Amino acid sequence: MPKVYRTIILGAGPAGLNAARFIQGDSLVLDRKKEVGLPIRCGEGLSLHALERESLPIQSEWVNARIRQIKRIMPNGKHWGNPHEAPYALIVNKEGFEKYLAGMISSEIVLNAHIVDIKREGDLWKITTSGNDIYRGEYIVGADGPSSLTAKTIFDYTYTLVPGINYEVTFERPVVKDELQMYFGEKLAPKGYGWIFPYSTYTANIGLLIKTGGKPKGYYERFLEDIVRPLYGQYQLGKQKSGTMPINGFPVSVVKDNALLVGDAGAFTDPIFSGGISLAMLTGRLAADSINDDCPDHYQESIDALPFTGKTLSRAQEIFYGFDDETLNQLGEVLHGKSTSYINTEEGQKDFMSKPALRVHMKDVAEFAKTWKAAKEYLW
Repeated sequence: MPKVYRTIILGAGPAGLNAARFIQGDSLVLDRKKEVGLPIRCGEGLSLHALERESLPIQSEWVNARIRQIKRIMPNGKHWGNPHEAPYALIVNKEGFEKYLAGMISSEIVLNAHIVDIKREGDLWKITTSGNDIYRGEYIVGADGPSSLTAKTIFDYTYTLVPGINYEVTFERPVVKDELQMYFGEKLAPKGYGWIFPYSTYTANIGLLIKTGGKPKGYYERFLEDIVRPLYGQYQLGKQKSGTMPINGFPVSVVKDNALLVGDAGAFTDPIFSGGISLAMLTGRLAADSINDDCPDHYQESIDALPFTGKTLSRAQEIFYGFDDETLNQLGEVLHGKSTSYINTEEGQKDFMSKPALRVHMKDVAEFAKTWKAAKEYLW
């Protein structure tokens, strides 16, 4: 009689692998990739808080850079984000990081498994691959990325995806090794941003995404020429790490008939600044915990208990990317070198009210700041 697994995890990225770390009982991980960790479709930023929360000790072999400051840079060059004495985020080598996670699990991993059908048969899920291999399990964890077959087949979900374009880039002048730079503005990246995430003294992950549904290539080329080249001189593009991501916030329901959606497959990415690794690992672990308890509804309850929802994140995104350049510039002037908590101080309130564009958007800024404060520890 064909083997029946207690849990089949579809996807060997951070969400699926972290679920496999915590899953009890007989489990299987299926992925269409030929190798764990490749290809990379990511900016590769991750907070130390996320690693601590998931009980993952830092390993130097998958750390590219340790970050002390995140600069969110407005069109006038002013930035929001204060420096920290000690690192609080990393740029990881995602290939090495995922291989590390894979080495921590006892689940069997089957690669090059192209899933073509997911079907409910009685009390079990039947998974069929393009090679006509069939797998059966009591539970399935959909960790199969932004174009998730699990989400589409079982939940009838399709997500709004936006393209990001990014490369590993080598420079003639040294990059700032301990800071992330994120650039905003209507002309630079409509409803999006460009980024410089350092890898080493002369290399960085350089990327750009726009959330209008347009093509980012032309904007990316201008970003390289207008922003990156003046900072770091001549450059050479290396490995491409471009991909797509869901941007509308996660759906209301992510559990159905012993199927659970995690990571990008559940649209668990940050629609504000587009981070995904932290939420991927969190949702993977929460899903595993609920399966271990034999109560998948506990997973939905855990998602519902987060201090933000897909709807509030989407609203925060709408607010921030609705600001014109003048509003962004004035926000940068008030918050230059500071965190958003400065707005709540007496001095911050005075600075804020002195800016005409910010006064017009006073309620919007307050709503955005409230959501960001609640969510930021989960989104990096």
